[in-house]
Amino acid sequence: MMADLLKNTVISLKQNLVYTLSLGDKELFHSNVLGWLLENHNDKSIQSIVKLFINDELEIERVEREKNRPVNWQTVAYEDLCKALSETQFSLTSDEQKFRNEFLSSYKKLLESLLKIISLVVTSASEENSPYLVDKEVFNTLKEIRLHDVYQKLYASTVQKTLNINASKNWKSDIYFMNGSVLKWTYIPDNSNVVYGVEIQREKFCIFAETKDRTVLKQSEKKLSEYFESILNEIFEEGLINHKKDGRLNIYNKGIYKYQYAKIPAVTTIRDLRKKIKIAMKKIEEGIDVSDLSVDDLEFKVK
Repeated sequence: MMADLLKNTVISLKQNLVYTLSLGDKELFHSNVLGWLLENHNDKSIQSIVKLFINDELEIERVEREKNRPVNWQTVAYEDLCKALSETQFSLTSDEQKFRNEFLSSYKKLLESLLKIISLVVTSASEENSPYLVDKEVFNTLKEIRLHDVYQKLYASTVQKTLNINASKNWKSDIYFMNGSVLKWTYIPDNSNVVYGVEIQREKFCIFAETKDRTVLKQSEKKLSEYFESILNEIFEEGLINHKKDGRLNIYNKGIYKYQYAKIPAVTTIRDLRKKIKIAMKKIEEGIDVSDLSVDDLEFKVK
């Protein structure tokens, strides 16, 4: 079990003071540490870290943090940073230098622990027979050290890669995080002001329609409900489909959104989820009569 493999790593992070300090703002903490190291680039003891970011032909003029991403963006792997930190030692000429070495040693241990967690999560989410949903035991274990949110994002983004759904040019895939992870595939028919798609919101498998023209979906809500249910009936057992019709559409500042969903069984694997998504995408492509789409009326081939 992954939770058992994580226990020692979680204990190590709980005992690491630098990790506790990093929880104030996880991303900002790491960029601040790297910024501080690069600002001290003239110190010979940290040249192994400096070389991760620039080659020997360049010099650091200034260090700027939280800037807009440049065109030629360069990434540095945590594995390489850990290796460089192993070669970093300030000369012990003062208590301040001793503190710096102790801090960097703890920071390296922190990164090594994070890499172990990342490796376990990515390995699990890369296997097609792994459950689509996050492991609740792992989630609760990582919640003890406030890493559960990172776990959710990392697992979801890896699942999206493992799904590897190749669609036609009219489809757009996306992932975002709002009260958990959301995987989304949007079908954009030619000459239509309405988009349709599949959205996975944790245990919810949603079929949706969305438009900026608020008049369109209001006129076709009944047809949409029938259309969505016809797709879900092809994929899920009756007891998993939500049939609630409360007569309301989800209206937000950019437009209007309508969906219907089925509950994804907890035993669903990534392979099983891919099959369900592909069936839904095919039904959406087959079921929309684009030639009849207009503000006045929407026609769907409900089968």
